[in-house]
Amino acid sequence: FAVNEKVAGSSPASGAITISIMKRIETRNEATEIFLNAARYIRQYGWQEKGMSVDGQPRCSMGALASAHPKSKWNKKLASLMYQALYEELNGKTLTQFNYKFKDGNKVANLYEQVARSLTRQS
Repeated sequence: FAVNEKVAGSSPASGAITISIMKRIETRNEATEIFLNAARYIRQYGWQEKGMSVDGQPRCSMGALASAHPKSKWNKKLASLMYQALYEELNGKTLTQFNYKFKDGNKVANLYEQVARSLTRQS
């Protein structure tokens, strides 16, 4: 509500900035939900080290993300934000390196939840 008041009483330039900030927050919230849904997916259906498999069966880390956000093409800003958040959480390592090191779906689910928490703190 306060944001709407500010937009209504502000210049077009500041209104555009406010809308831009709101879109970034929406993208961050969407990324958070996808990571949380992927963690739930892994806990519900299981995880496998390799291979996308099919929805409703154990999937690899990327497959779980695909099930959490089933789109043929992802929004570039969303994908970039998610990649960056995961990269930061892994301290520059890749998800493949993480999977190889731990070989544990519960660790992947925990990682996705940690990334979601980090994204929430940034909002």
